[in-house]
Amino acid sequence: MQKWYALVIGLADTANTYVVLTENEAIVEAALEQGETHVELKTPTPLTKYNPAWQLIYLDSDPSQWPNFYVAKYYGLESISGT
Repeated sequence: MQKWYALVIGLADTANTYVVLTENEAIVEAALEQGETHVELKTPTPLTKYNPAWQLIYLDSDPSQWPNFYVAKYYGLESISGT
């Protein structure tokens, strides 16, 4: 694979992850404004090793898992789960 191609694919992958994370922030903010205590967020799926979120544990579908617990605690929610 040529380097420029990998760069383009990596940038697109990173941009897609950024969009998902930005949408998640908006979902959390809206939930807090509406007084909700549980939120389901889309889990980004990095496709390349060039993505900063590559192999990062973001959220699990089980709200009791440690990443979910601490993200919920950070935002002041009872629970967060990934889809």
